[in-house]
Amino acid sequence: MKKFLIGLVIVSLAALGGAWLLTGRPAAAVRVDDLVRDCDTVAVIKCGTLSQQELLQKFDQNAYGDLPKVFGTFGITRDQLQGNFVDGIVWKDGRVTVNGKLVATGAKTIGRWYGAQPDKTRIDGTDRAYIMSVSNFVPDGHTAFVRMVNGEFKFAVIKACGNPVIAQPVPQPKYSCDQLNMVQLSRTTYRFEAKASATNAKIVKYRFEFGDGQAVDSDSATVEHTYAAPGNYTVRLTALVEADGKIVPATSDACVKQVTVPPPPAYECTSLTAALINRDERRYRYNLTYKAENGATLKTVDFDFGDSQTMK
Repeated sequence: MKKFLIGLVIVSLAALGGAWLLTGRPAAAVRVDDLVRDCDTVAVIKCGTLSQQELLQKFDQNAYGDLPKVFGTFGITRDQLQGNFVDGIVWKDGRVTVNGKLVATGAKTIGRWYGAQPDKTRIDGTDRAYIMSVSNFVPDGHTAFVRMVNGEFKFAVIKACGNPVIAQPVPQPKYSCDQLNMVQLSRTTYRFEAKASATNAKIVKYRFEFGDGQAVDSDSATVEHTYAAPGNYTVRLTALVEADGKIVPATSDACVKQVTVPPPPAYECTSLTAALINRDERRYRYNLTYKAENGATLKTVDFDFGDSQTMK
């Protein structure tokens, strides 16, 4: 790519047969292919860098003697240049996109320039390196290596010229399933309460899986469920979150609970025996045996002797 006004000499874009990267005057927007190298004296890395390996080689060759300082001005170290990059585009309106997704705004770059200008800040101790706005681009945007860490923009390097770029990362969606609380309402019925959070995202549903083959997607964070049979059940909460235009699930160990539904209370009179104590008085001793399980307890015993007499 060719570019720039030097002194009073205006270089014709058409005559050069290319697209300027940076310019002092408006020009028609042109999409620049990442295979077009910028080999003039304005590129931070002469003739650019079309691969990460080439980027590291030229950084170490340091043709202008100032690359560590130029990149360091934006907080970029050589070690960071060894990290994983993805392909993206730096746009002249300050946006940075990756696969069409906006990842940063307010982009600034560093390029080499001749003479001070109000919209450019010279970096002392460098060979004409200036901090400048990407609005100086003639094309709509330039392809770049983009460094993302955990989905967040860190920096970019324009392929055609090796110019570093920084920008404000777009806030990333953050969401989590924080807690599943439960209260036993009866032997078989429980109330479940969801706790989840989302930043730059939206919780659209709470999915409760009750462990008995039943599940519900609820708009409410609180639901009740009745189990049909005794047993041990694993209950899982999943928050369904809208993030980046997609519905994604969020769960965690804190959103899993164990439920034990006990058998119903069981009780019965198992035997009643009578022993004669005094024949003349016709007195008997009665002995009752019974069973009370699963929460059943004996409260009273009522004897009906069949002669209209009773006893508690």
